[in-house]
Amino acid sequence: MEHGTSGRKIAQGGVSSFLVLLVASFCSFLAHAATPATLHFDIPAGDAQKTLLQFASQSSIEMLYSSDDVRGITTHAVSGDFTVAQALNQMIAGTGLEITFENDFTFASIRPAKSGTGADVQGPTLAGQAGTARASARGMPDLPVQALAGEQKLEEVVVTGTLMHGVLDIVSPLQFVTRNDMKRTSYATVQDALNALTLSGGGGQSEDYAGNGNFARGVAANLRGLGSGATLVLINGHRQPFSGALGDFVDLSSIPWSAVERIEVLPDGASALYGSDAIAGVVNVIMRKDLQGAETWARLGTAPGGADEKLVAQLFGTNWDSGRFFFTYQYSERGSLAASARAYSADTDKRPSGGTDHRTFRSSPGNILDPRTLLPAFAIPSEPSGSILTVSDLIPGAVNLQNRYSTYELLPEKRMHSAFLSGSQDLGDRVQVFAEGRYSERNIAQEIYAFDQVLPVSAANPYAAKVNPYPTSPYVFVGYSFLDTLGPTSVDARTRTYSGSLGIKAELSQTWRLNLTGSYGRESDLSHTKNIPNPAALSAALNSTQLATAFNPFGGLSQNNPAVIDAIRWTQVDSSTSAVSSGTAIVDGSVLSLPSGDAKLAVGAELRKEQLGTVAGAGMPFARTIRSAFTELSLPIIGDASDPYAVPRLELSLANRYERYSDFGSTSNPKVGIRWAPSDSLKLRTSWGTSFKAPKLTDLHDESHNFAALTSFRDPTSATGSSIVLIKQTNNPDLKQETAKTWSAGADFVFKALPGSKLSLTYYSIDYTDRIVFPGLASPTDILLQEDQWASVIDRHPSSAEIDAICSASYFRGAAAQCGSAPIAAVVDFEWRNLASTRVKGLDLKFDQTIDTAAHGTFQLGLTGAYLLSFDQGVSKNVPPVDVRDTVGNPLALKLRGTAEWYQHGLNRPGFAVAFTTDHVGAYRNIDASLNRDVSATTTFDLQLSYRTRGDVGVLSDSEIVLNATNIFNSAPPFVDREEGYDSLNSEPYGRVVSFSIQKNW
Repeated sequence: MEHGTSGRKIAQGGVSSFLVLLVASFCSFLAHAATPATLHFDIPAGDAQKTLLQFASQSSIEMLYSSDDVRGITTHAVSGDFTVAQALNQMIAGTGLEITFENDFTFASIRPAKSGTGADVQGPTLAGQAGTARASARGMPDLPVQALAGEQKLEEVVVTGTLMHGVLDIVSPLQFVTRNDMKRTSYATVQDALNALTLSGGGGQSEDYAGNGNFARGVAANLRGLGSGATLVLINGHRQPFSGALGDFVDLSSIPWSAVERIEVLPDGASALYGSDAIAGVVNVIMRKDLQGAETWARLGTAPGGADEKLVAQLFGTNWDSGRFFFTYQYSERGSLAASARAYSADTDKRPSGGTDHRTFRSSPGNILDPRTLLPAFAIPSEPSGSILTVSDLIPGAVNLQNRYSTYELLPEKRMHSAFLSGSQDLGDRVQVFAEGRYSERNIAQEIYAFDQVLPVSAANPYAAKVNPYPTSPYVFVGYSFLDTLGPTSVDARTRTYSGSLGIKAELSQTWRLNLTGSYGRESDLSHTKNIPNPAALSAALNSTQLATAFNPFGGLSQNNPAVIDAIRWTQVDSSTSAVSSGTAIVDGSVLSLPSGDAKLAVGAELRKEQLGTVAGAGMPFARTIRSAFTELSLPIIGDASDPYAVPRLELSLANRYERYSDFGSTSNPKVGIRWAPSDSLKLRTSWGTSFKAPKLTDLHDESHNFAALTSFRDPTSATGSSIVLIKQTNNPDLKQETAKTWSAGADFVFKALPGSKLSLTYYSIDYTDRIVFPGLASPTDILLQEDQWASVIDRHPSSAEIDAICSASYFRGAAAQCGSAPIAAVVDFEWRNLASTRVKGLDLKFDQTIDTAAHGTFQLGLTGAYLLSFDQGVSKNVPPVDVRDTVGNPLALKLRGTAEWYQHGLNRPGFAVAFTTDHVGAYRNIDASLNRDVSATTTFDLQLSYRTRGDVGVLSDSEIVLNATNIFNSAPPFVDREEGYDSLNSEPYGRVVSFSIQKNW
């Protein structure tokens, strides 16, 4: 490797030894730890919205309360050593608030006392679950809630799926990935946390997939398996710059894991609120912002054969009466994973596993091909007798085969520096200014398979003169790999990302709020692919008639002029730069008082600019401006205006967003939702709406890859079986948006006979049409054999003017005169078009059960599942859709994830915790294989042990120590008969990953 990364690689043995020492120290320390009955409190009297958060921070208990319920209430001072119950009772004595403790005094519900009723809040019901706030130690909680209130009135958080503050619930089934969930992933990354969700689909850009312009190995979110372009990714509600040569996805790997508070996932169409891309749903990464003091994070991980991980992070934060500041810096690195370290990918000959031989005849030494079939006819000897071979030296009937994965790395080595900061300052009681910023630099290094191709060697080349077994052919065709001449191909890439926002929140009245925000983000990707041949220099050397300047593909490195090799050796540079800037204004509040409660309205407008440049130093050649106006209305139809938690309750939600793009037109997308809670135990919900995805800037504007040419296609209407056709491939400025109709219906249950339980079921349907595709995608050269399917892009009777316009275009490859006189049977237009469709139907299941015991701690059980009823894809409007679910490279029908957790004294409380997780994926099929088509079902198991210390045990006080193991039995992905040996779009090559981490609060 030329990129010199060996010094960055992590020694596996060193990491393993260090882990053993850390685990031994961990176990020794745990043997001496205990939990006190009392805690020290120092909380002054003051506004309940602030002091309750201080109490949560000092007690580490979870708290459930509505910010409206505690607004304007002043609590008493608490100073000294108390139990949690004593301290909280002293704080709120005489305030009109009442407390219900749960979870062995690790969770407290606070709400106004109901006069004469002796109301007892025994746990969240479905009707009152939303519009509440939970505060936990050092920031927001690791719990799924529909609305989260901060420490001040202006800090009421608007969650994903609504534009309003204080909305009781949203109709769509919002899911959460918490910090606890993130700690249980294989690696400390946002993408690993999202991949654990059953609603995440296979495919899309990833570290082990460089297709679709992903030359910097970015990682995309992909909900429902509809592709990264159908999932909108936000950070704190703001759009982020795009990644890759096509500028078509947000790179999740640039987000610092240690700074993430939670991830909100809305698996429902949401263009009515957020605009383009929100077809399968929205992923909103919520960053941390509250910390009093400092935190230090360290994590080490190791996997068999490589991909070892290191992470360190330092966080700082402070709060004062009218504001706060938060900052984090993180450094992380992970070693590469060689294909040779995994039995299923080490060799591309899969016959020992029951598959076929995927080795290639483009090898070193190479093979001479039959010019009529371009299949191997003669093998070139591995040790040629001289520098110039003759036909007699060749081995007829033999074939040299190359294992392309002999030097391949499944995962690149990577290093990343990242930072995040945020702050806010109140300007009086009604106005707050806030700001946040993010920066990351990620570097990757990866060896991939050596460049190989079929070389047309001129018969005039002095090395080819005596070795050509087909003397009537002007070329000797050689299947050739440059492994021995140029060495393994390697990739070095760097990604720099920064984004920031600045805004003002203002309380206009008792219920109306104004939020003004400006944001900007920019990402630049730069990649160097080394040890590949320069096309122009290679062509010149293959056609050279002089020994000194000719390339010899019939011998090894020693039989070539070093100067020729140096001339051919090339580094390809790829780059792209994306930027997005926006200004947004939203005002929301109560617009009408009804007998059933207040109707709430949000109205907003946004001006956004998107830019993309794909050539280094050429600026931003593609840009567009988007103007948006949007509104949302929440209307209570049935309910108790004095108690928004009372049942029965029926609410209607209406939303619409209008957007005008400067380059393709306008679109309007409505959404309607209904939520009906007939009892405390049941909630029914349904929503319908339309969503869209704007055409990519490159599809509309990029002319750099346009071309036209004459070629020969197989043609069933021709007497000879083939015809000359004129093809063209261009960008398409007439593209329109991709559109979708989404519908979902669901029910949420709690069972009074089973306290602490909740079951959610959701049915969804997505009708995704006008998808932009390349015509004849499966086999473009056979398009005339499928003329009935592709009639819209085939013109059998082109006019002379149409032919002349293409032949004289600047992008025509060839002579215009020849083009005009050729017997053209058809014009085939391969420009990008709105042709394809995808129709998806499925079911989601989520069950949670909390069991609190007085003597044995808290148990939490969970089960999530996703079942695809259908995933029908049509490649054009004339082609019947085909159900592709449960096939390699496509979404799988069944995914299940079960969790069992035990906390000695409750979640986020000092003490031991154990978490066990199992994941199951159903069996499916490899329809492209000739043998071994079945892909087996897989079940993996994860285990986590942790201990959270109290605040008076010395150097490790107020710390959390975690030992985590994913895929503890080191199960390999199911075998798939293809080069890599597994389905890289639906499986991971990690194997067992063991990590040890510590979080220390100062």
